[in-house]
Parts: sequence; C-alpha cells; structure tokens
Amino acid sequence: MTRQCLLLAFTLTLPLLVAFPQIDGERLTGVVLFPGRPLFSPLPASPEEPRLGLRREFGSMRMRLDIGAAYDILAYQPASDTSISFRLGAELFAFALTTSYQGLHLQVDAVDGYFGGHLVYQQRRAASSTLLRLRILHLSSHFIDGHFRLETKTWIDGQIPRPYSRDCAELTAAYTLGPVDWSVMLYAGFLHAWFVRPADMTRFNTCQGVVARTARWIGPVLGRPTNLYLADHFMLSGVGKLSGTNILEGGVKFGEWDGGGMKLYVSYQSGMEIYHQYYDVKRNNVGIGFALDVW
Repeated sequence: MTRQCLLLAFTLTLPLLVAFPQIDGERLTGVVLFPGRPLFSPLPASPEEPRLGLRREFGSMRMRLDIGAAYDILAYQPASDTSISFRLGAELFAFALTTSYQGLHLQVDAVDGYFGGHLVYQQRRAASSTLLRLRILHLSSHFIDGHFRLETKTWIDGQIPRPYSRDCAELTAAYTLGPVDWSVMLYAGFLHAWFVRPADMTRFNTCQGVVARTARWIGPVLGRPTNLYLADHFMLSGVGKLSGTNILEGGVKFGEWDGGGMKLYVSYQSGMEIYHQYYDVKRNNVGIGFALDVW
C-alpha cells in the first residue's frame, strides 16, 4: 500500500516534467532535478524526523544513534508566480537505542526504521512563509541482539520482540516569520495510519511545536554563521488512548540555518518512550548530543 501511494504521488508530478527550467531574473522556474537544500527542513525536536548524529542521556549509558536523511528530488516553481514552490522528495532514516559501549562494542537494544517520501508546498512573502508538507511513511520497529542475553538465551527483562509497524500519512502546516538573521516557526499537524500493528495502537495522532533561532547573539565562526536555537515538540499518540510526549531542545548550530552544518544541543524528553518497542512505557530523561545537517 505504501509503494502504491508513493507511485501515485510521483505520477501526479509527471505533468510538471513538460516544463523545462528557465531563468526568470535570479530565480529558476520550471522543473529542477536535485534542487539542493530541503524546502521543509526536518523539525529539530521531533523524534520522527531524519537526523545524522548521536545523543547521550545523562545518568546512564543509553544513547540514541540517528542515521538517515530527507532529500528533495524534484522542485517546481511556476514562472507566473515565483513566490510559490513545490518539492517532491524521499526520506529514509532510522534511530537506534544503545545501552552500553563497554569494550568499544555498542550494545544495540532496539531500532526504528522509516522509509517513504514527501510533497511540500511553500508560499513566500517579504519576511514570512507558509509551508505545507505531506509525508507518506512506513515504520518498522525491532529489538536487536543487545536486548538478548547470550549466556542464558533469554530476552532482557523477559520482554520479547513485539511486532510493530505502521503505514501512515502525515500532514503538517508551518508558518515562519523573520528576516535572514532570526526566525520563529509555528507548526501543527496530524497523522493517520491505515495500518498499525499491534492493533490497539491509536491510528490518529497529532503534533504541534515551535522553533525559534537567532544569528544576532553569536558572530560567525570560521567565516560561517552561527545560530542559537530553541525548539519544542509536543505529540499525542498511544495505546488505546492518546498520551502526550514533549521534547524540548536547545543549542547552537554552526552553519546557515537552512543549510549544511552541525548542531550541538541539550534536550529534555518527557512522556511516552520514543522507541516503539517500548510504546507503552513512560520515561523522562535529559541528554546532550550533536547532529549533522547534510544536504
């Protein structure tokens, strides 16, 4: 079903391919292949967005390892209105829970993997923009060998792997206000899953959040801009009934805010566990990490 939805989204863009890129002033209009930086950058505090990095929890050996990216493949901008843009892209990413790294050997406990695609619409104005993103995603969650005791041939805490998967559509709207050196983004969205396993998972989830950043308080580092940022992401999901999870993240990004660079951050998570093999466990924690924005 997921492949059929992605094929449908791609098919709907085929009529755009008859419009070849043309230079209109300083803007490229028509269809562009591999346009570069994403139109809708991954939300910093959301646990279900592509990242490339590592986060270590304070007071434990638990770490989150993120691998993956979102990539815009096709861009379209009509010559009649260059304030409007469309993007079609792919998303493939995973995050893993590691519980130990003794002897330079990571004990990987659980992994959540995602793959799918997105369609993004943007309307630009003088000092603001409106964004709308539709994502079609498949999620699959698994316990790994770090959750298994070889000595006793048993699963840790007696918790055996639970088949978990989800096919869903997610629609998120965002409004960004600010000039080049600062901005505030407000966003909200909802997710509907047409397939979930186990069956008692909620099919309708919501999220909302804010991202604020400024390049005014810290000067450039080695010729590149530096941004301080604060992001908060709140989502409702759960088993049988909706439960809230909140993630607050703050830090500094070296590099352009919408371009490549590196984030160093501290974050606080409260509510339901983000690793879906532990979908019915509540947990609070504080951690420090880094993320590379590669596009």
